[in-house]
Amino acid sequence: MNNELYRRIIPKILISKSVSVGKTNAITTRFYQHFRIMGTPTSQARIFQANIADELMVLNVDRLERDFVNFLDIVSKVNDVIFMPLSVGGGIKTFDEAARLFEIGVEKVVLDSVFTSNLGEVEKIAGRFGSQSVIGSCTYWSNESTANLNDSKRFLKSMDVPKRIKQMEESGIGEVIINDASKDGSRLGSNLRMLKEVVSTTSLPVIDSCGFGKTSHFIDSFHQGASAVAVGSYFAYVDQSILQLRNQLSNYGIRVRIK
Repeated sequence: MNNELYRRIIPKILISKSVSVGKTNAITTRFYQHFRIMGTPTSQARIFQANIADELMVLNVDRLERDFVNFLDIVSKVNDVIFMPLSVGGGIKTFDEAARLFEIGVEKVVLDSVFTSNLGEVEKIAGRFGSQSVIGSCTYWSNESTANLNDSKRFLKSMDVPKRIKQMEESGIGEVIINDASKDGSRLGSNLRMLKEVVSTTSLPVIDSCGFGKTSHFIDSFHQGASAVAVGSYFAYVDQSILQLRNQLSNYGIRVRIK
């Protein structure tokens, strides 16, 4: 009997209100800048539900204006149209905000900047709701040749990632997602070097994110030890469904759910 855990494919719905007037849209990004409107968050969620995704991740990528009440309403509507685990992130800074998301049925919160601004809130969230309910997000910039494209200084440097991962472990979270912002939307493959380093230094499950553009990129990531991959632009620009991707990965010996 094969006791290896199933590898997960997690679609990301990135949402933003600042790319239009008065309405929050699902978007794709490149280098974490606003790129293209894809429709409403609920319409995108229905597509992934129809394809029986393993999980769904909704991330608010607005930097300057964060309307938490509006965000909560959108998340609630997304949760109403799916039957899969939902992870939510983007500017969550307090225990109370996390608690309100859990109250409407969110399974996991994705935390990032709060590790810098208020680590105590992370520990409080993990302590109250359990490690399995918290994903620590580590967003960094690795490509110096594109450093001027998106104010890369606001992201961690590659050299600082191991320290952040260690901090995340000590805070009590249950899972890590690593995001190379310099590969976001590129569809050229994820940062396998960093993935290998993180997997070798943490006992936590690692979600690989940013840069997926073809089936071989998923295979490479899983072979390097990723427990899951989180993808946004891939399903927007590649004419392939999650079901098709699963079948291809299974043919290459990757243990994924075939439904």
